Amino acid sequence: LGKKNNFSNFHPEVWNTIKTSGSQGTVKNDGVYLFQKIIPRNEILANSKATDSTNNLQQGSAPPNDEWYLMCQIPGTELSYQATLQRQKEKMSWLMLAIAILAFSAWQGALTRIEKQKNLRSMQLLSQGLEQSPTAVVITDINCNILYVNPTFEHMSGYSAEEVLGKHTRMFKSGRTENKTYEDLWLTLAEGKTWHGYFENRRKNRKAYQVEAHISPIIGVHGQSERFIAVLEDVTVKIQLQQKLKRYATIDTLTGAYNRGYFTRNGEKELQRIARYDRPASLLLFDLDHFKNVNDTYGHAAGDIVLKSFARCAAEQLRDSDILGRIGGEEFAVLLVETDLRGARQLAERIRQEISELKIPSENATISVTVSVGCTSFSGPKDSLSEMLKRADKELYRAKENGRNRVESTA
Repeated sequence: LGKKNNFSNFHPEVWNTIKTSGSQGTVKNDGVYLFQKIIPRNEILANSKATDSTNNLQQGSAPPNDEWYLMCQIPGTELSYQATLQRQKEKMSWLMLAIAILAFSAWQGALTRIEKQKNLRSMQLLSQGLEQSPTAVVITDINCNILYVNPTFEHMSGYSAEEVLGKHTRMFKSGRTENKTYEDLWLTLAEGKTWHGYFENRRKNRKAYQVEAHISPIIGVHGQSERFIAVLEDVTVKIQLQQKLKRYATIDTLTGAYNRGYFTRNGEKELQRIARYDRPASLLLFDLDHFKNVNDTYGHAAGDIVLKSFARCAAEQLRDSDILGRIGGEEFAVLLVETDLRGARQLAERIRQEISELKIPSENATISVTVSVGCTSFSGPKDSLSEMLKRADKELYRAKENGRNRVESTA
């Protein structure tokens, strides 16, 4: 071993016989030579029972197609030829099996190492994805103690990872999210489903922000939740924009009263409910007296201050269930639910009196105004808001004809 000697140099006759005798056989010379030709590649393929490994070998990753010779010499002084021959055949069979098993095991080990390298690369890619994700990611244990946060969450919340790891997620609550939201969250997670919703958190600097969350359970090998993963997005700006758009669609931006469109839609729905339950309702229609003179004398900025002052004064006298709307210019309407004509007239007189006593400061002067009011009541299921507005408008016109700064009413 380790020298450049060939078997053919020592036993040329035996070697010539072996080379011309096929794949296995027996040669008699100064003893008995048993031989068998093997190809390691074929032995591995024949003994492999792992489909994936076999495929990998067949796809070109197998060892080269070398030829080996297993040889055994039995000296003539040994046991009888037949017994020795039988014993050596058994030895050769076991030896062949051992070689095949070792070769296959070595190849399987190589494949396992390759698979581990692939898994490690996948884990590295997953880690990079979480670290560089534009959305915040939080992973907790089953008790909501934090196990991991990514840099985006650190930036969003103001907390570093070291400050929150091991802490409970309740540390982020603002206290202004309804309990029902969290109840729905836990019921969904208990069913093994993903919860999607919104809640309010607080940053490290105690400022509140709105969060859109997708929270999912991480199911273990036994089919039970072992972790939770939350994907979070700060939607504060988006929600504020939505609220502004909604406000623009429903609110008169100058006075804070409902605009004409929303007042009409909401008022009609409320009258349908009132008709269904046979309840009373009334309508007040206000118009600021000589408002054009205010604009002409003090300017439109002063006129805007007067309009806002009237709306604020009127709203202070109303209930949450009452509906105040700016119908146009200096004209306002109020739908009073659960209020008959007598009660509506009393309220109108109170608002008229409050307005007449107002001293509204402007840039150059203190302004005083009065208001005329037309009042009517809901007459039944066939009545409508538009009809009530027409009747109230007639009473308003009558109030102006009768000297302004007064209330006129009709059923």
